[in-house]
Amino acid sequence: MFCPKCGKENSDQNDFCIYCGVKIDKGKKNTNERKDVLSNLRLLFLKKIFIIGFGSIVVFTVVVCLLFLFKSSPSIEGRYISTYSNSPDIYLDFTNEKYGSYDGTYYGWVSIEDGFYKIRNETLQLYNSDSRMEESYIVYKNYLLDVDSKYEGKVPKGKHFNRPFENKSTINNQVYTYIFKADGTMSFNGQDSGGAMLQGTYERIGDTIKYHLDKYENEYTIVVYKDEIYNSGYHKE
Repeated sequence: MFCPKCGKENSDQNDFCIYCGVKIDKGKKNTNERKDVLSNLRLLFLKKIFIIGFGSIVVFTVVVCLLFLFKSSPSIEGRYISTYSNSPDIYLDFTNEKYGSYDGTYYGWVSIEDGFYKIRNETLQLYNSDSRMEESYIVYKNYLLDVDSKYEGKVPKGKHFNRPFENKSTINNQVYTYIFKADGTMSFNGQDSGGAMLQGTYERIGDTIKYHLDKYENEYTIVVYKDEIYNSGYHKE
């Protein structure tokens, strides 16, 4: 028990402070003790709340990190065929067979032979074992998008765009141009057009724009990624 005046400790049996002589009110002591008990209980409750809250934040952070790692580290295996031509004769085969520091091996036909690949986050690097050439692709869902085939311009929303929309890209010193119109018609000028604008029709379906040129029987597919067009790439068979 402490003196209310001088603050020095006294025995619980003392009615007066042995240091300054002031009368000690034992009722106030009991009140203070009850306040101390309540204060300790409140502090204990706050500590539990803090521990539970902190633990929840840690668990949430771990889950988010795992999801981020899972999303940022896509796996790749199996056969991917050409998205643009949709031909089974142009493909890449991937295996998880390890080779040194590479993530796996691949075999391609027609334009690419065999080699090795690395995949980090959303980027796939192909290393040709014969020519020693390197190519880069973006891994997006079931697509492999050639980074060198990206077209300028942001793709509008909608099945048929609500305004004329022109995309251009320079590939191997050749200028390729797509022009999409609001009525569902389109024009294309590229390597196979002989310098003339070829006419056709188009439709946007999810992540792709499918179009047909009047001059050819084939239907062509280009991929929309982050509102930009990628003319060349592969998709999972």
